[in-house]
Amino acid sequence: MVDLSRVIVTGGEGMIGQALPFGLKLARRELDVTRPAEVAAVVRERKPSAIVHLAALDLRGAEADPRQAYAVNVLGSYELARAARTAGIPLLFLSSGAVFGGGEGAVHDEGARPAPVNVYGQTKWVAEILLRETLDDLLVVRTGWVFGGHQAHHRKFVDVAIGRARAGEPIRATTDQWGSPTSAADLCAELERLLVAGERGLVHVANDGAACGVDIAREIVAATGSPSVVEPVRGAELPNPGPARPVSEVLTSTRVRLRPWREALRAYALG
Repeated sequence: MVDLSRVIVTGGEGMIGQALPFGLKLARRELDVTRPAEVAAVVRERKPSAIVHLAALDLRGAEADPRQAYAVNVLGSYELARAARTAGIPLLFLSSGAVFGGGEGAVHDEGARPAPVNVYGQTKWVAEILLRETLDDLLVVRTGWVFGGHQAHHRKFVDVAIGRARAGEPIRATTDQWGSPTSAADLCAELERLLVAGERGLVHVANDGAACGVDIAREIVAATGSPSVVEPVRGAELPNPGPARPVSEVLTSTRVRLRPWREALRAYALG
């Protein structure tokens, strides 16, 4: 049985880490996963009941520095798996729908074949493979476009859109990139349930349904009663489009069902 008060959470300073309602949340200055000796020492000294591994270089950071992305997202994950194996404890690894390279209309369950199109997705997929070869006591959770909670590095589209809606300003939103909007609160509640239940293997955790940026923006406008106009654009037309992304990162699951994304988004927009 996992003692939630003794769970180590890497990347504890990030959005999901801050939203997680349990665990010892360690920021990078407290646990740098790229330092093997430090990883081993922290696990040995803290004697955790489990590890929840959230630390990662994100989409833009990974594209800007692929070497560091592999150091953090792949090798750092491997060192944590080795430490968990030595300690005889489970590891929950948070992965992403970015491991897929789906075309228009694609929906990915746990049996879908990954085909990442950017560095971030590649590192997450390689990490998944390496962890499965290293540790049996493992749960890999892939999630979608997470919103809500503390913004560690930059404001997410959902928060930008809510701000513009409340100000009555136009909202530019994409029509050609699809994903699974996912509430940080819903994700964290499910992570806790899965960990306590002792689940292992691979599971997708995302709010139900698919959306593009326009769908998200229109839902926010409707929820807030805003006069804002939603301006549809293609991803390439944005001022700073960022790394290549698959047309569809939409997730579904054979193991987990969360509430519809529209319901979760409305709750957040009105909260």
